Amino acid sequence: MQEISQEIDFSEQNLEQDINQDICNSVISIDDSRGETEGKTVCNLNISPAENTPKSRSRTEKKISYQKLNFDSSQTKITDFYKICEEIKSQILKNATLNKAFSTSANIFCENRQPEMLNNECQKLGPESFFEMLIRAVNKNSSESSSANRYPDELKNLCLYLFLTSGRLAYETLVANIPNGLPSVSTLSRSLSKNYEKCGEGELAFGQLKEFLEKRNYPLRIFISEDQTAIVRRPRYDQSTNQLVGYVLTNLEHTGFPKTNQNLINSVSNIKNIIENSDLAKNAYVFMAQPLQDGAAAFCLTLFGSNNTFTHEDVLLRWKYIQQETTNYNIVVDGISSDGDSRCLKAMKIIAGLPAFSKQETPYSPYFQANFDINNLVPIQDTVHIATKMKNRLLNEKIVLKMGNYEVSKDHLTDLINTVSKDKHLLCLSYLDSK
Repeated sequence: MQEISQEIDFSEQNLEQDINQDICNSVISIDDSRGETEGKTVCNLNISPAENTPKSRSRTEKKISYQKLNFDSSQTKITDFYKICEEIKSQILKNATLNKAFSTSANIFCENRQPEMLNNECQKLGPESFFEMLIRAVNKNSSESSSANRYPDELKNLCLYLFLTSGRLAYETLVANIPNGLPSVSTLSRSLSKNYEKCGEGELAFGQLKEFLEKRNYPLRIFISEDQTAIVRRPRYDQSTNQLVGYVLTNLEHTGFPKTNQNLINSVSNIKNIIENSDLAKNAYVFMAQPLQDGAAAFCLTLFGSNNTFTHEDVLLRWKYIQQETTNYNIVVDGISSDGDSRCLKAMKIIAGLPAFSKQETPYSPYFQANFDINNLVPIQDTVHIATKMKNRLLNEKIVLKMGNYEVSKDHLTDLINTVSKDKHLLCLSYLDSK
């Protein structure tokens, strides 16, 4: 047992040294625009797991197996392309057409930034790689104390995007493995609160929505979508609003939306009353406004906690209130969509007037007729759920799917795949597996 443990410890040490050496070797010199070569950049990166992380046997075995892998020492590295990137950068800056095209792309990248920051921040964006900024930040902050670390705004924005898309745990792991290279979570939080306006739980941001549309020259026409997703049931104290968040708020009778500023903290008895009489939210309910402009980003209209105990009447009240309030801001809601929630579908059925009976007999009446009014919003289930339901019905052998006067089944698609080449239908037999 002692020999085995020594072998494992030795393998772990060699692995960490090999990883550090590979990264240091990947940091090469970068030619400047005059073709002169600067000295090699010093690499102070130390790859190590997050502190206080227990080393399980499976993790140790993975490290040993990783060490046994044969890596080609001549493998192309990302930094090998720095010289090419520098040449591309030089050509972009010299060519007015390319420079204008890159500036347009930079403005698209900054689409969701505050409008007053677009001119200042986006003009700073140049054809510089993320790794160059990262290496420069590591070398600059390595000689300073951790409390004196400074990072450029461009790097903060990229890290903020990385944090929001990958999650806290993944980002903290990167920060632990690249010391002095990436800003901490607290730094990103300060940057987020400084540059972006906070919207409270249950508040509907109609004013911010209109500003969002006007600043970007989008038409004042939107499509509303709603959905909810599961969250960790945990209460928290919001210092900026002096509230307990994470609890289900009471809905207003005339809007269907929750009452804002309901869980304000004034005393200990107030906290006790909230904990004893309120339910923890298990879902986050989100309403998004999508501008009717190609490539436009969606806008979060409101967000609140839910325990999934609402009715189709609440859904109708919410849609009616959104339509009324947007009218006050000269914004037109062309339609509303949701997933396959039965309460939302029932509300859609009521708005569409299904089933609408026709005076003339048709093969499809009364089920496929609706009272359509071009001046009213159009309710629709999103196309992904519609296509998924149709696929499930088609692949279910117990259900007969009718299309007009014909009956279709899984066997028809099987014959199509076996008799017609794939370049015509782009299907394969694995697609017909209902699992």
